[in-house]
Amino acid sequence: DQATGLEAQDYISMRAQHGYFSDVWGRIGDRLSETFAPDNPVQTEQEVSDLLAAWQASIDNKLWNALTTEFNQNGIELPTFTSADAFNSALNTYIDNAIEVSMESNSEEDYETFQNFSSYWNETVKAEWGEVLTSGNVLSQSEISAIDVKLNNWGESSAPTSNLMFILFLVSLAVIIGLVVLLVTRKS
Repeated sequence: DQATGLEAQDYISMRAQHGYFSDVWGRIGDRLSETFAPDNPVQTEQEVSDLLAAWQASIDNKLWNALTTEFNQNGIELPTFTSADAFNSALNTYIDNAIEVSMESNSEEDYETFQNFSSYWNETVKAEWGEVLTSGNVLSQSEISAIDVKLNNWGESSAPTSNLMFILFLVSLAVIIGLVVLLVTRKS
């Protein structure tokens, strides 16, 4: 976010912090309301709950935009997402589509796309954001693991296959046919 100077990791951290505040408020909010607003504790508790919900909505709006920007800046165009579930779905859809393309064309470009995503996923998303992604309920550990499995499958299907074996087979076949023709013509 250019206006604030905040990045995706900052918003992910805020989301995790919000989760902590919401959890604490859920456990002690009624007692705090009764202690500090004895005249109208229900209204006070609702006001704080509303503020927490507004905070969550504000963080989420900025978070999904920041994540989209971060991935786009790294050459990864994910489908649109506006929630944690949709983010997970966007990652899986991107990888599924890329696996399909890699299996059909198996080009050097597909392998470079894989390497770019794999590098960004492992070196930035997991290494730098991993802990806050899980604590902020953006991605669970099992969702991250499932993406890792798909990433391995993508890597296997995107590696360009060599035509060397086919070429060697054709050369060997030509040499054998040449020898057979040579032997047949020598006998006659």
